[in-house]
Amino acid sequence: MVVFGKKFTIEDIILGVLYGAGGEIVGKTRLQKIIFLLREDMYMRDIPKFSKGRFGPYLKEIDETLEKLESKGLISTKKVEKEVLDQKDSDYAIVISLTKEGVKLGREIYEKFDETVKRSIKRLSSQPLFTLISYVYTYYPEYAEKSEVKEKFLGKFIGF
Repeated sequence: MVVFGKKFTIEDIILGVLYGAGGEIVGKTRLQKIIFLLREDMYMRDIPKFSKGRFGPYLKEIDETLEKLESKGLISTKKVEKEVLDQKDSDYAIVISLTKEGVKLGREIYEKFDETVKRSIKRLSSQPLFTLISYVYTYYPEYAEKSEVKEKFLGKFIGF
């Protein structure tokens, strides 16, 4: 993938996003939405096109790459009850964290990102999941067509 003249893979994007988010992200849905918005809002067009999934934009390659990164020892995943996280939209979330090796590589990749991409990662990763999803569904409603939760989010975005 080429971002502002530099080449990145989906693996690079995931590691860079995780690093920019402070080393971990709560939820695969959040990660999917952040990468989707980098593609759409930051014009990172070499990220493959997302499909219309059950929870909005979805890229299967992200889930497959997470499995590869975990098997390489660059990330770890942990299932956490949502009550602990004060999130009530399902029973649990997957916390995706960089390992020590993942932090090293994530930092190297993140440093190559353009400053606007870095700012976007920090801003997007700090938003509540409701805000991210409602933003996506409001500005990219075609991705909400197959969503099982669109009524909860469509047209509800009030700003970052």
